[in-house]
Amino acid sequence: MKVDKVTDHIVTWLKDYATRAGVKGYVVGVSGGIDSAVTSTYVP
Repeated sequence: MKVDKVTDHIVTWLKDYATRAGVKGYVVGVSGGIDSAVTSTYVP
């Protein structure tokens, strides 16, 4: 399914970026909109 492929790509990119930047994670602002809802599904 294309959704799974896109999800895997985004998660892999975020992990790789954090590793290269030398950070342990990200700060995600959540406002309650659709973008926040989508973003929060990727945050464990």
